[in-house]
Amino acid sequence: MAMTKCPECGREVSSNAPSCPNCGNPINMKSGPFGSHEKGITVRPGFWHDRNVGAIACFALIIIIIVVVILASR
Repeated sequence: MAMTKCPECGREVSSNAPSCPNCGNPINMKSGPFGSHEKGITVRPGFWHDRNVGAIACFALIIIIIVVVILASR
């Protein structure tokens, strides 16, 4: 178990702790596709990432292109 300093209050905190027991600042939050933190505020990804709208839009576009090609070949 490694110890790290809380960026907010400077107290030694376990690296496994989700937040500082002294001030409550999040410690073990990772930055990445599922969110990030800055000064204790969790920022979640937006609508496009949460619902995979980009993948659904690409799939719908491919289906439309296939339908247009089939109808044009008749």
